[in-house]
Amino acid sequence: MGETQEPADDIERQLRIELMRANIENKRADTRYKLDLSRWEPWKVLAAGFGAGAAMMAAAVGLVAAVFHALAH
Repeated sequence: MGETQEPADDIERQLRIELMRANIENKRADTRYKLDLSRWEPWKVLAAGFGAGAAMMAAAVGLVAAVFHALAH
């Protein structure tokens, strides 16, 4: 009886160790994420947004110009 109980206890112990490791990794990742959020600068976000918007507008204008050019010829 003792022989069958020991492997089950060993497996349970290994599972608990893996669970603790996973929890530690999750906490580390969460801390890194919070640190990244604490350093964000609104002007960089706005600049990136305006830059992306300007690029999309330029692409749209270029597409419309290409369509009109193709229709004109």
